[in-house]
Amino acid sequence: MRRRHRLGERAPPILLVQRRQGQQLIVVTGCGRTDAAGVTAGMSVPHARALLPGEPLVEPFEPERERRTLERMAVWTRRFFAPLVSPDPPDGLLLDVTGCERLFGGEEPLVRRLLAAIAARGFGARAAIAPTRGGAWGLARFGPERIAIVGPTELAAAIAPLPVAALRVEPEVAAALEQVAVVRIGDLLALPRRSLVDRFGKALMRPLDRALGRAFEGVDAPTLAEPITVERELAGPVLQPEVITIVVGELVEELAARLRRMESGARRVTLHAWRSDGERLTEELFLARPSREARHIRKLLEPRLERLHLGWGVERIGLRAEPLAPAESSTSAERRLPHPQAALFTGAEPSSDAATTLDIRLAALVDELGERLGPTAVRRIESLATWVPERAYEARPVLSAAGSSPNAETTDAETTWPVADRPSIVYGPPESVEVALLAPDGPVIALTLGDGREGSKRIITSVGPERITARWWLAGSDEPGRRPPRDYWKLQDEAGVWWWVFRQVGAGGSRFFLHGRWA
Repeated sequence: MRRRHRLGERAPPILLVQRRQGQQLIVVTGCGRTDAAGVTAGMSVPHARALLPGEPLVEPFEPERERRTLERMAVWTRRFFAPLVSPDPPDGLLLDVTGCERLFGGEEPLVRRLLAAIAARGFGARAAIAPTRGGAWGLARFGPERIAIVGPTELAAAIAPLPVAALRVEPEVAAALEQVAVVRIGDLLALPRRSLVDRFGKALMRPLDRALGRAFEGVDAPTLAEPITVERELAGPVLQPEVITIVVGELVEELAARLRRMESGARRVTLHAWRSDGERLTEELFLARPSREARHIRKLLEPRLERLHLGWGVERIGLRAEPLAPAESSTSAERRLPHPQAALFTGAEPSSDAATTLDIRLAALVDELGERLGPTAVRRIESLATWVPERAYEARPVLSAAGSSPNAETTDAETTWPVADRPSIVYGPPESVEVALLAPDGPVIALTLGDGREGSKRIITSVGPERITARWWLAGSDEPGRRPPRDYWKLQDEAGVWWWVFRQVGAGGSRFFLHGRWA
């Protein structure tokens, strides 16, 4: 979407969104000016810079933030335009507007009003209404018009000029069709169905049938959790902190009751206090684990209430929480907050999983420490994707605005730990040792620790060498691994203890260091 500017105004910067893939930075998306310059998704960032007329503003790709924004857009769209709305990652919304057009005076007024509302929130969009989900998806993304509305009898002719990718087929299928000069959906419709089935099977025919309405495909609208808001209007400006604390406690109880009815919890709770002079005070509370415990939330909020500057008095107080959606809760035991099992006998404790109880207590401890010491003071150790031992982990804050969990697992291939056998104890800095080699490249037959007090250890098993080098693509950073490569050996002595030693390549070749031990 392009924005008009008056004479003399500065044009907005060219925007590129990048992510790391392997050892290079690639383009995820960009603004309209990047499309006009020929920049496409998957292109390397240096290549894109060479095509652009000016220096672009490059921002990192944040998939979690994109997902949350898309879910909020779906909640908002469902509230005003259609009862069934489903996010279509990474950048789409699917709406079932059957019967809704009568409320807006027709399908075209509905679409235009929706696009105008989206544009008012700072987003550009294209839209299509079609009898099938696949047809609407293809027309919205690949159609020549910004708004496309087609009926059942016009559908086949409308999607015929579109590329095969508009059918949502796999890239391998689209590439195979392109090799035989089939690049548009109309080319597919002109071919015998039997030959397409024999060669491509369901990978092609299922998307084609769904787009043409030969196979049913509905809008699977998930239950999206809308934010919960509880407010209390006071009789007049209140200056007494005790009254504020009582009101907030009542609001927390009401918020917890609503979360309990939803069988959900909140990771973020926002406190708003409106003063009599019109200023709004805001305090955001991030929890280490989804919670609906009123006592725990109130305990974390009370110290913040003491720090509020009440001015001439507070007239209104509100709490806002973003609960977990049931769809999210069912995918992870850590996110699921079912109702506790009732006890059979009076006075008996309800049954609960010991590991879950421990996680809840640990999260409560993290929340309290974060409130006392600061949200960035409580950290956890996370593994990083590097073979260099000194850079294999990093201490990161447990509490963050992104709402990451203390024990959340990442699925990004570039931040997961490499598959390798590493010692449970790593020495820093490495200790100098003496070794005896049977040959220049091993095996190691004896090991003497630096102090020499334990004497020489006879090695019965020697595995290696394994060469570990620095991350060469970070040569311009403060990477401490910009040193000669290392050759590592894994050694087992007569007592059964495993040691991890290395020798620097090209740095004399005779000095050995002890870097770790398997406990």
